[in-house]
Amino acid sequence: MRIVMLGTGAYAVPLLAELYASAHEVVGVFTRPETKKNKKGIICPSPVRARADQEAAKVFSPPDINTVSSHALLSNLQPDLFIVCDYGQILSPETLSLASYGGLNLHASLLPKYRGAAPIHWAIYHGESQTGNTVIQMNAGVDAGPILAQQTTQIGSTETTVDLESRLATMGSVLILETMERMTRGTLDPITQNQGEMTRAPKLQKKDGQID
Repeated sequence: MRIVMLGTGAYAVPLLAELYASAHEVVGVFTRPETKKNKKGIICPSPVRARADQEAAKVFSPPDINTVSSHALLSNLQPDLFIVCDYGQILSPETLSLASYGGLNLHASLLPKYRGAAPIHWAIYHGESQTGNTVIQMNAGVDAGPILAQQTTQIGSTETTVDLESRLATMGSVLILETMERMTRGTLDPITQNQGEMTRAPKLQKKDGQID
């Protein structure tokens, strides 16, 4: 399949690497515009852009993925499927419709628990004993689409968010490829998320780091 990958952070890097190593064709990579500067005042590339640059890939960084100009970029790539992971923007239904199979999203929690930007942090913050990855068929909601696949893992008693993110990222890249294979065979069995079990994982604020 012709794949457009949309991702920004470190959690998405192993997945991008696995897609490059697969039989699928990565026809373009979209990442958020870089804004963070290092101590020398130089703007640093996102982890996903840095990995894509190793492949001399087409990389795009539109401020808004849902504009007419972004749609033109996506359409020109003629994607079969969007793979979205740690991207930082919500894709509108109009954007998702530009790929034949829509979009798959890899999320670092056992949805519907911990929807949002920081699922790994909040799982550790709340003392969860286990977490995992979920692959969903994307819709207009935030991490709200039908569940296509899940995997579970125990959280180590001394495991940090950095350690857990790295482990989940490696696990999740395998899960996405397995889901894509099932998609092409037509053997997926989507499961609607239980809204009554939904919890949120918003971006962390400075006050969240205060110790009582």
